[in-house]
Amino acid sequence: ELEDSAEIDGCSVVQTWWKIMLPLAQNALVIVFVSGFYSVWGEYTISKSLATKDSIMPISVALTLLKSEDWNYGVLAAAITMSIIPPITIFAIFQNRLVEGMVEGAIKG
Repeated sequence: ELEDSAEIDGCSVVQTWWKIMLPLAQNALVIVFVSGFYSVWGEYTISKSLATKDSIMPISVALTLLKSEDWNYGVLAAAITMSIIPPITIFAIFQNRLVEGMVEGAIKG
C-alpha cells in the first residue's frame, strides 16, 4: 500500500525504500543490531574454545587469564572497565531507538 502510494507520487524504487521503508524499519533494525552485538560480545564459551593464542582472545576470555594466586586488583579493575565501555556506548547511542522499537507494537492507536 505504501509502495503504491509512493509510486503514484512519483518516487522511484530506491526513493521508496530510502525515504519510506527504511525509516519505518529503523527501530527494528536497531533492535537486531544491538541484540546481535550483545550476544556476540558476551559469548564466552565459543571465544574460549576458538581463540588459541593470547593475542586474539577477546576481553571476556582474557579477564579469566588475569586470575592468579596473587590478584592485581588494579589491572583487573582496568580490564573490566575497558570491557564495559563498548556495550554502554552502544546502549547510550541507541537508547531512544531501543525503547521505541520495543514498545512500538504494544501501543495501539
